[in-house]
Amino acid sequence: MRPLIINAPALQSLLQKLTSYCITLLFWFVWLFFCTPIFSYICWMQNIDVDYLRLLEFENYDGIIHNLILCFFGVLVMGGGLSIWSVFNLLRFKHEDRRASLSPLTINELSEYFKIDKVTLTKQQQIKCLSVSFDEEGNIVNSKELV
Repeated sequence: MRPLIINAPALQSLLQKLTSYCITLLFWFVWLFFCTPIFSYICWMQNIDVDYLRLLEFENYDGIIHNLILCFFGVLVMGGGLSIWSVFNLLRFKHEDRRASLSPLTINELSEYFKIDKVTLTKQQQIKCLSVSFDEEGNIVNSKELV
């Protein structure tokens, strides 16, 4: 039997899809925020903070260009690695739809899995707010509509 995953992006409204994308984008920014100490540590190892003080306070430009070139190559290597990885995955999964959605479960499959009659299940699916109780085996024992 297919796994019971209640995830059907094709049935989502435009607002739900947009919300999902915005939350994903937010967490990518959070991820970048947490990577900032790594970039800061790399710059600290290259004495960029010392060069910053030298540049602003003492107006001494010796060595600044050298460190900027090192940082540029560091960014280039990291970006190149990411690009190679993404091209590799693009070629690897070129003709495969890895995010193919599952077809929605039918009434028969759900009623068989939860051991409940089809009429009751159809009524439960039409209710907006429903409280469902399960037993130890995962079968539906009781359900009531919440107002």
